Amino acid sequence: MGTSLKSHNVVVDGHRTSMRLEPEMWDALRDISLRENLSINQLCTLVNRVRDRSSLTSAVRVFALAYFRSVAAGQDEPVLDLQPPSAVQPPHPLDAALGLTRQQIAAERTQRPV
Repeated sequence: MGTSLKSHNVVVDGHRTSMRLEPEMWDALRDISLRENLSINQLCTLVNRVRDRSSLTSAVRVFALAYFRSVAAGQDEPVLDLQPPSAVQPPHPLDAALGLTRQQIAAERTQRPV
């Protein structure tokens, strides 16, 4: 039985690279990028900045899982305002999945999408 992985080029921190993911993972990244008003390249750049020693591909899979787990926990409003969350508000899925602040995410949004 052959692999169902699909290769796509992404630009991470200005460098073109290729990732092999399942078609469902590419669909998940597209869904997240649409919800968060970020390109797939911007999402992969954010994931790359917070990953440990794992590969980018592995980090992207873990990120997508963490994002949708946050959504399933009821934290499913897209980031539209970039105001700091109140102390009682749970973290937004993008914050929770990346461990980044809204200011860091906003900075990525202001960069030119590739």
